[in-house]
Amino acid sequence: MRKLQVIIGIVIFVSVFLPWASVNLGFGIQYTAVGTDGASGILVLTMGLGCAALAFLPNIRFRRLGQLATGIIALIGAAIYWGAATGGLSGLGVAVSPEPGFIICIIAAIAAIIFAIPRLVARSAKQESATIASTQETEVPCLSCGALNARVAKFCPTCGAELRGTRTER
Repeated sequence: MRKLQVIIGIVIFVSVFLPWASVNLGFGIQYTAVGTDGASGILVLTMGLGCAALAFLPNIRFRRLGQLATGIIALIGAAIYWGAATGGLSGLGVAVSPEPGFIICIIAAIAAIIFAIPRLVARSAKQESATIASTQETEVPCLSCGALNARVAKFCPTCGAELRGTRTER
């Protein structure tokens, strides 16, 4: 999965240098903007690099969180870029068309998010299962009130009942 994360990061990075938007100003004049034309495009560029670089972290949880964060921030940066491009020209009655770089960036950012979330959820569920299993080995319920108690306890701290047969005898 590291390869996929690196590929997604590189795709986001490269997409910033491709055309993001084009504007037909009339009289045969067309302007094409690339992602690096705005500050939010530079943010997206940085997130692409970050996504690729985070793939080399040894801790998988940080890797997935980083991938999720960079995907979300790249998506927000692209949305800000698009909002600035269309908002500034809307009063002039000029249409802004998305170009391949913008579309590729959006798809790659969404892919970063989609591939990070299930792995984070699966990892959390696995950790929760391990926590429950370890709790079951070290705690026992009180027969009177049902409260969980340490296996070595003699009396329940909740109701005071004697905990019989719960201690490990040495």
